Amino acid sequence: MSALQSAPDIRWPDSDICVAAHDLVKEVSPAFLYNHLMRSYAFGAAIGQKHSKSFDAEMLFLGAVMHDLAFVDQFENGHRFEVDSANAAKNFLAEHGYDDKKIDVIWQAIALHSTHDVPQFMAPEVALVQFGAGLDVGMFPYDALEAKQIDQIVELYPRLGFKKAIIETLGHVVQRNPRATVTTFLEHVGHRCVEHYRAPNFVDIVTRSKFAE
Repeated sequence: MSALQSAPDIRWPDSDICVAAHDLVKEVSPAFLYNHLMRSYAFGAAIGQKHSKSFDAEMLFLGAVMHDLAFVDQFENGHRFEVDSANAAKNFLAEHGYDDKKIDVIWQAIALHSTHDVPQFMAPEVALVQFGAGLDVGMFPYDALEAKQIDQIVELYPRLGFKKAIIETLGHVVQRNPRATVTTFLEHVGHRCVEHYRAPNFVDIVTRSKFAE
């Protein structure tokens, strides 16, 4: 992972498990997605350093680089993509003999990375995975970091038409498993990008249940 060493002011963990996870996602991910995963770690680490948060760089890296594994067909297992990604990461880490307690935190970081207003109240690695990924997709303010630092990270891992590519990828996820989109942000993608998509409305779910009242 020699390219990791050239990023400015970011500690890139190079333990054996980080190298293994990095090599996995690089092998299975299209280039635009791989770069997003690497930027997610860099942005998360940068905001953690900016606010003097104490965090485990290895755990943050593992959560960030594996948070979208289920975009790859081999890791899709019928759940919402965040959970399938978390389960795939858990299995990978367990196979490599990683610490169970650390695996639990990484699972939470991945499973909750798109859940609004929850991760910031959890372990710092959980919060920073969400921040890193969220900043890269526009869910957190761009000016949360200095523009120069963002530019340096993007120069190292270019966006490669990320906006269009990620929306198209999410559209495929919706088509593949529309049931798993209910009450998630993928409903927005489905309504905009997937023909004939219709998600169950929560009000309908409640009112149509078999309870009398």
